[in-house]
Amino acid sequence: MPEQEPRDCFICHASEDKDAVARPLAEALRSASYEVWFDEYELVLGDSLRQRIDEGLAASRFGVVVLSRRFFEKGWPQSELNGLFAKEMVGGERLILPVWHEIDEDYLASKSPLLADRIGVPSNSLDQAVEQIIRAIEHRKGQGATAAAIIAAQTPSPGPLLPEPVELVEDGTRVRLGLTDAERKAYKDEGGHHHGPGWLSIVVGPVQLQRDLIDPIEFPLEQIRNIQIEDSWYRDSLLQHYLRVDHEGFWVKLPEEQGAAPAYWMRIWQDGLMEYGTDLGRKAGPFYSEPELVIPTTSVAELIHDYALLFLEILKRVGYQGEAAAIVTFNNVDQHRLGVSQQRFYPGNLNLRVKRLEGRPLRGLIDELPDQVGSWTKKTMDRLFLAAGISTGYPEIDREGNRLDERGNRL
Repeated sequence: MPEQEPRDCFICHASEDKDAVARPLAEALRSASYEVWFDEYELVLGDSLRQRIDEGLAASRFGVVVLSRRFFEKGWPQSELNGLFAKEMVGGERLILPVWHEIDEDYLASKSPLLADRIGVPSNSLDQAVEQIIRAIEHRKGQGATAAAIIAAQTPSPGPLLPEPVELVEDGTRVRLGLTDAERKAYKDEGGHHHGPGWLSIVVGPVQLQRDLIDPIEFPLEQIRNIQIEDSWYRDSLLQHYLRVDHEGFWVKLPEEQGAAPAYWMRIWQDGLMEYGTDLGRKAGPFYSEPELVIPTTSVAELIHDYALLFLEILKRVGYQGEAAAIVTFNNVDQHRLGVSQQRFYPGNLNLRVKRLEGRPLRGLIDELPDQVGSWTKKTMDRLFLAAGISTGYPEIDREGNRLDERGNRL
């Protein structure tokens, strides 16, 4: 049997539920850069149905099962479910992610007590269902690395554990993620667009933040300023050269004038949380007659790559040996268009259709993550292009994380 490419999930459903639930779920998960096995994407005329489905089940890490009255009336989707149960028994992990469509717990218990015992998500809010499926996938992926868990458990903790960086991004606490109302007004007064600029945030930290992990006394400012990124993509200097110290750690804001909207921002807290942020939009002034909301994708990709590497290197320099996590967010980016740079646009009208966009979190052992930053940057940029309606993704990085020139050759 030929091997299929690994998939994040297999969509198991009755054909009657395809339009209302299965296809929207598959499309939303693909838009979020997950690899999905869905029959419409996989099957072509003349295929052996059973063989292709067997291959899909074997290649998929999780099974999203749309449970409905039609599901339990059909033999084929229940055969797929049986395959997922068998895979769980062999691997010893729960892989089935149930979606309840127009049924309740009593009905499910009457049809499948085993499934009724599992937490499911209702289909009446597909956005919530997709969000919870993604959370489940990412959570279980994080549990999968036994070695990572052992090393994380052995990492000394000088105090109680704090929340994960990804959680702080999701609930919007502590990290900047954009301009304040006063800064948005200042941005407009400085010649910026009335909509206000989009904002890029790159957030990195240990999987569990730890008090006094990066102590400014034990780890002086000069050590951060002297860090050099070997595989640097960004042509200019990073902000660590401008850092200052205070009671919470290290910080920089440019321009420095009080009340001015920051074009660049960086914060390194003592508990290991680190954020770099920059606005996305050009102002009117000597160089431009009108303000414009343009995301310069080349420099954005370079910044994501280099700041992730910088922050991971800082964690290594302070002796952290466990798991780390990184996530990128784009905020207030509706009405923005994608450009190669601020002066050079992609063909077509590549306008973003969302106000906020999060990349897929990167998570793993601190020593292993630097080799994954290039491909993770590619996936993050792919999501940005998908939000503009471009299904081919970001053209300047290949799947292995290598930068490409205009002809598709590696730089």
